[in-house]
Amino acid sequence: MEAFYKVFTFKKPLKREGLSTWYCFDRSQLQFYVNQNQKWVQANQQKTFFSQEWVSWYLQNHQDKHIKEVRLVTYPKKVENSSHYGYLDVSPFHYWQIVGAELANQVQKKKLALEIVFDGLTEAHLLGFFSGYAIGCYRYLDFIMGARKNSKNLSIFLNIENVNIDFNKVLNKAKAWATGQNLARHLTNLPANMASPEFIANIAKGIFQNQQDVQIEIWDEKKIESNNMGLLQAVGQGSSHKPRFIQIHYRPLKKRYKQPIALVGKGVIFDSGGLDIKPSAAMRLMKKDMAGVATVLGVMYYLMKTKLPIAISAYLPLAENAVDGKSMRPGDVYIARNGLSVEIHNTDAEGRLLLADAIDVAVTQKIKPRYLIDIATLTGGIKTTLGLEIAGLFANDDDLADQLLKSASMAGD
Repeated sequence: MEAFYKVFTFKKPLKREGLSTWYCFDRSQLQFYVNQNQKWVQANQQKTFFSQEWVSWYLQNHQDKHIKEVRLVTYPKKVENSSHYGYLDVSPFHYWQIVGAELANQVQKKKLALEIVFDGLTEAHLLGFFSGYAIGCYRYLDFIMGARKNSKNLSIFLNIENVNIDFNKVLNKAKAWATGQNLARHLTNLPANMASPEFIANIAKGIFQNQQDVQIEIWDEKKIESNNMGLLQAVGQGSSHKPRFIQIHYRPLKKRYKQPIALVGKGVIFDSGGLDIKPSAAMRLMKKDMAGVATVLGVMYYLMKTKLPIAISAYLPLAENAVDGKSMRPGDVYIARNGLSVEIHNTDAEGRLLLADAIDVAVTQKIKPRYLIDIATLTGGIKTTLGLEIAGLFANDDDLADQLLKSASMAGD
């Protein structure tokens, strides 16, 4: 897991020659720290993001000529937007996450030693910046093809000005956030011939087994059958990769919780559509149909690392919807775990089948969940209706829906 984030150094560089320096500020201050004598210069007006005017101004007034590059970044004035109740506005956290990701891209391209100066930013700003930087460092091809030639470790120095927070706490939280998100991205990026149900189950086992406050249980095809998960079996019966079902229970601080939150993730490792086969263009990226499982695994990793005082359980069904003589057919009838009979009209509507069995496991626990949140790439109609960048949310609890919308807006989703 160490490969998913970068580690920062808390010290000032001994030699400033060749450094790329990024000065990051809260716009409410608009005071720029410009030399080693801690001389402050009051700026008269705000320029645009990554403004060349600011760079020119800084280089003309800065006494240290050894610095190779300077970027001045401030958080802009909040622009009130009544559209969609403000849910589509860029939050301070997400703004600085974008800045951090952009910084990672610049540094990776130019291979510069880096100095970052923070002045007056809040914990949310810094959490966004560092998580964004680590997220921006992720390169899928590095994991498939190995590290790029001539790659080298970069020196990153942090200079802190007028920031009264626990940096180690923020960094650890940012690492957990970025690692969880990059884990989800990486599992979704992997090709289906590598990321089989068994492979993903083993990844989850390696992360969560023998960890404090976490219990993990993995059901193979025999255990799935003995637990009457007929719909999950039906989806996966046409594939040589047999289904798996993962349960992860996070219970921190050895406290007794009345009702946990249940997370269910869709995990179709590849969706050909089955006998009702998809067109080739629609099938091309169907390795991503397990993104719900990948997302929940990332969330559970974050919880485990940050020790948040909340009880959460994950229920993750994994199967491949393949074409074979054993595949389910239109008109077939299967028995769900809750005892209901289900007739198949279209084999490309497989997601609701395995999710139904997983949800039944969640709601029949000895202690029933307080909330159940299902995360799934379901269905293509969402993309048609809302486009490529907005997810659909359906809820039978308005208060829960409002909490999810506000959290998503803060996180940039």
